[in-house]
Amino acid sequence: DAPSALGLIESIDGGVTWQSVSLLGEVDFHRADAVGEFVLGLAAHSGSLLRSTDGGRTWSDLGTPSIFDFAINPANPDVIFATSENGTLRSEDGGKTFVPVATSELLAFLAWGEQGLYAASTEGQIIFTNDLGASWDVRGSLAAAPSGLATDGSNVVALVDDSIWGSTD
Repeated sequence: DAPSALGLIESIDGGVTWQSVSLLGEVDFHRADAVGEFVLGLAAHSGSLLRSTDGGRTWSDLGTPSIFDFAINPANPDVIFATSENGTLRSEDGGKTFVPVATSELLAFLAWGEQGLYAASTEGQIIFTNDLGASWDVRGSLAAAPSGLATDGSNVVALVDDSIWGSTD
């Protein structure tokens, strides 16, 4: 029986089996993202943002920045965008500090694609930036507010209620 706080786990066989990497019984991650050996995790119970630079074996606590979701720039893991109830934030130092970024919508979810950063607003708009947040373009809209957003190559998918919405443009 696994503890309720799974920490960071990994599978090397396509999800058939799982092994603990670290923090088993200590932390349950609400959100996690990784680029190479750089890993960020948002602890569910404390709200702490934890950072690892060795694939999740050891962690630094970056404090509690009150963020909801985040995405690491795959081209430069020092650049991280985050959403909060007060607006969009950007870090250029690996999550140590965040500064506000102007957007036309209150954003909930973020995902990096091949061309840039996609975001889903709390109203269901999908917006996009390819200049690190200097400008944002509306790319589409969903039937309702999403509960998740992901990309795979040029595909963008959003979870809305019990449906998955997808786009390749």
